[in-house]
Amino acid sequence: MISGWIKGIFSLFTAIFYFCCNPSPSPPLADFYNEPIITKQKMTVCNSALEHIKNRDFINWTGLPANCDWTPLVGALPTEWARIPERSLGSNFLRGKMLMANVEGYMRASFSFVEGKPVLFEAMGPKLQASVADLMERFGTPKAILDWDFGTLPCPASEYVYPDKGVTLFLGTDKAKVFHIALYAATTLEDYLENLRPKLGKKRLPRH
Repeated sequence: MISGWIKGIFSLFTAIFYFCCNPSPSPPLADFYNEPIITKQKMTVCNSALEHIKNRDFINWTGLPANCDWTPLVGALPTEWARIPERSLGSNFLRGKMLMANVEGYMRASFSFVEGKPVLFEAMGPKLQASVADLMERFGTPKAILDWDFGTLPCPASEYVYPDKGVTLFLGTDKAKVFHIALYAATTLEDYLENLRPKLGKKRLPRH
């Protein structure tokens, strides 16, 4: 009986020694502080981008941030993407699902989603806060100046592409007004041309 009691005491001290000397690993203290900061920073970036779009103010635009909530502009995301209208993006004819955006100061504003993720915001006739000249000065030298068609109207050398800023300005032939704007994540010119560039031209129907 005494030996059993001694064994019990010995087992108790062994367990106490194990838990005291082998505590469960705790995550680094920095993890508790960094995660909220990262989340807060992300929210700040997303809110800033949302305000830039709402206010049509792109002087300090640096690209469409990832993992943001755009439902304030497009409403609740669909559960069945198959029913959403498609459009082609870039020379790769990437299939994007287009959701119209409810935002003042634009005509036919929309987001294009690829595999459920927003990759492009675009709109016609944006009433921008800054002039074309101020935007060009701010963005610097475009990576490319391309021809584009505004419906059936050719606009040669009027598509100013700033992929490192995540913005393309589609200008009129006089370069004084933005007819169309495209916003996307900062990227390369190659990626923009292959996977993002919107097709805005329309074929003129033959007369009978």
